[in-house]
Formats: sequence, structure tokens, C-alpha cells
Amino acid sequence: MSSLGTTGCCAYDPIDKISPIAKKYNLWHHVDAAYAGAAFACPELRIKGIELIDSFITNPHKWFLTNYDCSLLWTKDKLSLINSMIVNPVFLKNKASDLGCNDLKDWVIPLGRRFRALKLWFVIRTYGITGLQKHIREHVHLAENFEQLLLKDQRFIIVKRKLGLITFVLKNDPDQVLTQQLMNQLNSSGEYFLSSTSLKEYRFVIRMAIGSVNTRLEHIEKCCLRIFSITDQLLAKKSAL
Repeated sequence: MSSLGTTGCCAYDPIDKISPIAKKYNLWHHVDAAYAGAAFACPELRIKGIELIDSFITNPHKWFLTNYDCSLLWTKDKLSLINSMIVNPVFLKNKASDLGCNDLKDWVIPLGRRFRALKLWFVIRTYGITGLQKHIREHVHLAENFEQLLLKDQRFIIVKRKLGLITFVLKNDPDQVLTQQLMNQLNSSGEYFLSSTSLKEYRFVIRMAIGSVNTRLEHIEKCCLRIFSITDQLLAKKSAL
């Protein structure tokens, strides 16, 4: 299995290099793109080699304007999947399945399932592909703006930015103690909520994930000003010690 858009920093595995190896050894190459998969609605955000994989999953509830929970699974070879899970006693046999319809009891372990497709159908009908692409592109643009605002302040390091996710730390902050205090103070207001992870040599990294349909540039700019203000206070307090 490969990942496109890991939780911590939205890292991508090299799909175009992994797929030929999987094919050579007759291995099923599944891709988990729970968050980043929504971005592939935009042609310019698709990656090389995605056409070579065997199956793909993404969660529309993460970045595709759909209420929790909803997952999409695509597979190139549905028969291999069905044959690995099919349960077909006499009392489950029916004419439609015999004629080859997609009987969802054969796609997952449970025999029954919720009708999650309906809410996604409403989202697609409401926004259309153009509206969904605009939503994704706007969030990528906002993330780029947030990154540029932080880079103008020499006190910050951008660890990584990918799609709508930016990770950053304060410079000259061993063990990222001040970075953690920065995030805690920012979140304590209740106006913003940033999360954290650990990446590379950094024990604590702040994550800014842009995903709400209501987020606008003014919110990004206001958040940055608040970050700068808290940083001023933390560094002044450190200097006074």
C-alpha cells in the first residue's frame, strides 16, 4: 500500500516508481489518498503514475464538502476484490446479482451498509465539477498565501507545504518548546484551531490545515497577525529571563 497525502504533512509516496515493482512481482498496489485524493479533481494536481495503481480510496468528508462519514473506493479489478469477500448462501441469492449487478454485500465484510452515496450525490449536483475544482484551488491558493506571509517573518521555518496543509516551527527553538506554547495560546482563544505533528528533526511542528468552505483570505491574514503577536510576547518573555 502507498500513501498520497499522509496525515502529518501530506507526504506523497513515489507512485510511478512503486507501481512497476508491484506489477513485476504480481502485487496489488493500493493507494490511500484519504485527504489528497480530492485534489485529483483538478487536472494540474494529479500525479504521474496514478493510472498504474490497482485500487484507490479517498474520503470526501475531508476536503470535498461532504458530511462525515463518506469514503470512495475505486478498483481496476473488481472481480478479484469480490471473489475475496463474497458470501453467497441460498438465502442471499437474487436475480439481480446473478445478472451481474454490483451487489455491495460482496465488496465489504458487512452484509449491510449505510447509503452514504446519497449525500455525496447532493454535493456533486449542487457544486458540479467546476464548483468543486474552484473549492480545492481556492484552498491551495490560501495555503500558498499563508506560507508567503510566514516566510516574510524571519522568525519562522516552513517545514513543508502541500496542497492545503502547511507545517511550520519557530527558529532558534530547541525542542520546539516555544512553538508548542505558540500553538496552545493560539488555540486557547477558540477563534482558531491548529494541530501538531513531529517531522524530521523537529519534535513539535504546527499544522495549519485549510479545509472549511467558509475560510477566506482575510481569515488567513488575521490568523497570521495573531501568530506574530503571540510570537512577540513569547520572545519578549524569553529575553526577560
